[in-house]
Amino acid sequence: SYLEPTKLQLKLITAIQTRKDCLLQADQGIEKSLSYSIPLVNNLIDNQFLGLNPKILIIVPLRGLAQQLSVLINELTKQLEIKCYTCFGGSSINQDREIINNGIDILIGTPGRIFELNQRNVLNLESIEVLIIDELDELFSLGFKSLILELMSKLNENLQIIVLSSTLGDEVENFVLDKLRDPVIAINDGDIEEEIRGFK
Repeated sequence: SYLEPTKLQLKLITAIQTRKDCLLQADQGIEKSLSYSIPLVNNLIDNQFLGLNPKILIIVPLRGLAQQLSVLINELTKQLEIKCYTCFGGSSINQDREIINNGIDILIGTPGRIFELNQRNVLNLESIEVLIIDELDELFSLGFKSLILELMSKLNENLQIIVLSSTLGDEVENFVLDKLRDPVIAINDGDIEEEIRGFK
């Protein structure tokens, strides 16, 4: 069972379901993951092209987070015909190829493995309609910024982008200002919740 969403989460869920670019700043946790997983699954339910090429790409910094998200999303979709798959370094490329070729809707992965699958022509990024970058600050601190930018250059320009970050340093703010279109920006600062439309 899941907790009742906060007002901030409800605002974010509404923004995502209406296909707006979003930034959520909050600590890691299931509540943050649910804030984007629930509306994205809802948006997929009526998609007539389910089970072909992936529509949603979730980039995460570490294998552990990828696996946690996979468990969460598979729990949300267990009664639905929505296929979610997780890929990361150290897993079988041949298995990745087989499952992706058989058709998936949501792909969760680390930047290096996603890039490798694209380079090997296993993963076509042109079908992606929604990009989620989870823990952007950690991805940057691990040195993945250039790889993320290269991956984004292969995506459609009109896709929806959702960014989640535990902190909002200059590097994250500059990325959001450059890559997101008129985003809804939701900040959870401890016990204080607020929604803003731009950085001060």
